[in-house]
Amino acid sequence: MELSSLGKDPIQADQPTGSDVRYEPEYEQLQAEIDKLSLPSASAGIDWKKVSDLAASILAHKSKDLLVASYLAVGQVHMRQIEGLADGLVVIHDLIATYWDGLFPPKKRMRGRVGALEWWIEKTESALAGVTTDPIAPEKLESINTTLAHIDTLMKQHLPEPLLLRPIQRSLETIPLLSEAKPEPEAAPAGERPQPSPPTKPETLTEREAPKVTSSPIEPETPVTEKDAQKVINSGLQKLRQAAAVLLEKDPTNAVAYRCRRVAAWSLVSALPPESNGHTQIPPPQPQIHQELKDLKDNAHWSGLIASAEQRVSQFLFWFDLHRYVSEALVNLGNDYQSAHEAVCQETAYLLYRLPGLVDLTFSDGTPFADSETRRWLKRIVSVSATASTDTAQIPEPGRGERKEDAMADTVEKARALAKKNKLLDAVQLLQAELKNCLSQKEALMWRLALCRMLIGSKRTDMALPHLDLILKDIESYRLENWDPRLALEGLKVVWSGYNNHTDKALKRNAEAVLSQIAKLDPAEALKLSKS
Repeated sequence: MELSSLGKDPIQADQPTGSDVRYEPEYEQLQAEIDKLSLPSASAGIDWKKVSDLAASILAHKSKDLLVASYLAVGQVHMRQIEGLADGLVVIHDLIATYWDGLFPPKKRMRGRVGALEWWIEKTESALAGVTTDPIAPEKLESINTTLAHIDTLMKQHLPEPLLLRPIQRSLETIPLLSEAKPEPEAAPAGERPQPSPPTKPETLTEREAPKVTSSPIEPETPVTEKDAQKVINSGLQKLRQAAAVLLEKDPTNAVAYRCRRVAAWSLVSALPPESNGHTQIPPPQPQIHQELKDLKDNAHWSGLIASAEQRVSQFLFWFDLHRYVSEALVNLGNDYQSAHEAVCQETAYLLYRLPGLVDLTFSDGTPFADSETRRWLKRIVSVSATASTDTAQIPEPGRGERKEDAMADTVEKARALAKKNKLLDAVQLLQAELKNCLSQKEALMWRLALCRMLIGSKRTDMALPHLDLILKDIESYRLENWDPRLALEGLKVVWSGYNNHTDKALKRNAEAVLSQIAKLDPAEALKLSKS
């Protein structure tokens, strides 16, 4: 059968959209295959050819079903990459343009239709993340984008809350293009794929016809069974993934985006994947993806590294190298990304806390879930996250806090000794290395204070000024005076010392303002400083 006709040709003349097949054997086989996506091993056991064949047969002979078409479209991307994407888009477009009033799920179940389209968008984005292709002709990409634009127009006409196709468009932006247009290859025997015709404007849905949109393809009004509840959870996590992608695109410093992406990816993982002698059946990341990430890191293209790694989090659930790359990129992008860095480290550490032994497993070809560099990173973040969560719960482990403070004191003392030997550069580099590798804002603030004290003591207050500004910003942003007044006081004293010892009159005035803040926390300390 020709894919190009599946969205247009009727099932039969007197019943063009066929009938509901949700309880037919073919659909149950199709759904059973798709349900494997919810397993911890992700798509390890998915037979995408079987998915495509079953879906195509249903669309041709049984039912014009939007969810079935979504399964077909995603299966085509997995099987045929960009060509499959193009064909799948035409099927989706033609089905909506031709049969919207009569296709399945029925119009009165708008939730089901929206859920099918949301599933298609999310899974297409995930499938495109694994695409490795030679450069394609610009005309091919233009054709795909044109079809997407037509689908977008249709959704705006039919849905009260149109869906965003940006995840697919963003994935397409990474596809390499030929520098010069080359002729299209000869069409496959199945026939040339026609361009979709411009959509005709259908009757606009009323508020009564289009109830509030939710995401599950077959979500009940209220979950009444365990199966219904699981569908609602899956729907919510799908929305969370989509929201995280939008947040990250709009603001790459937003910690919520990184946290939500990982919560959505890992919430349903409750056990280690099946393994034999440490080897799972999960397919490994392709060598091209390894190389792409390595090249981005080697070229210090930090924003690109984050984008490339983040879009693959849901595709490779247990590939911890992704999270180490993101962590390193966030550190290198500076202080504005500190909260995002903490979110990545904390969520990754929590998964390992829930599933001990996960990091020791490998993909099906023996590639480790975490390479040696990633294992060192994981060891460090698990240790720090455990300390942080203990501190938050106020259940101290004997000696832990003292050991951490002693280690910091030893490093600071080494830096001071270097500075006394006129090796200020070495001293600064020592403290800067610690500051760069902090896993919490509190830890970063403590190292920044140590760095500023040393610079001020070495008569290099000018070099400390940017850090003094950041200290004030942290105290204000995190309301440190409320939840840790002792640390806030230490920070304000260092800032006051830097400003007060500078010759600039404006900084002298700033020192007076800081002294007023100190007086609110400790009037006696403010009096001592004012007399010094």
